[in-house]
Amino acid sequence: MAVNRYTLTDEQRSDLIMLVRGPVEERAVADRARMVLWWDEGMPARAIAALLRVSPPTVYLWPARFARFGIEGLYDAPRPAPPPVHDGRVRARILALARQSPPAETGLRRWSSRAMARYLQRCEGVVVSHTFIADLWRENNLQPYRTGTFGPPAGPAPRTPDTATATATATVDQLQRLSRGGMHTNS
Repeated sequence: MAVNRYTLTDEQRSDLIMLVRGPVEERAVADRARMVLWWDEGMPARAIAALLRVSPPTVYLWPARFARFGIEGLYDAPRPAPPPVHDGRVRARILALARQSPPAETGLRRWSSRAMARYLQRCEGVVVSHTFIADLWRENNLQPYRTGTFGPPAGPAPRTPDTATATATATVDQLQRLSRGGMHTNS
C-alpha cells in the first residue's frame, strides 16, 4: 500500500508543525503529523516506524489519510457505541430478581452475581455473565448481596437488655440486704 509522496504547501507544513508542538494530551495526533512530515521529506516507512515504534502499515495509513482528508484526517473518527449485550427484558428480569430473596429451591440466603448467573442459565435458559449482572446492579444502586433472609446466629442466644437488667437488679437487691444486717435464712 504505497502512498505517493507529495510536496506539502507551506500552510500544510505549518499546520502539521503546530500539531507536533501541541499539548501532550494529543500525542497520537502529534505522532501522526510527524509521520506525514517525515514521509514528505522522503524518509523510508521502516525508519519512521522504528522512530515512533509503530508498524510500517501504520506509517502508510496516516499520510494517505492526510492526503485525502487534510488535518481532520489525523484525528480519530467517532465510533458508534457498541450494541447492548442483552435486551431490556433480560435487564428487567435481573433487576426484578435482585429485589427479591432467592427462591427456596436455590438454598441461598442472598444473591451473589455468580449465583444469579447460574440460576438464570439453569432455570430460565438465559446465559449472562456475572460481571454483566454486577455492573447492572452497580448502575442501579442495588446491593442484593447485602440483603435477603438471614438465619439465627450460631452459638448461645444473646442476652437481651431485659435479662441483663433483671440480673443486675437482683444482684443489687442481694447486696443491699447483706449490708443491712446480714443474711436472712428460712431455717
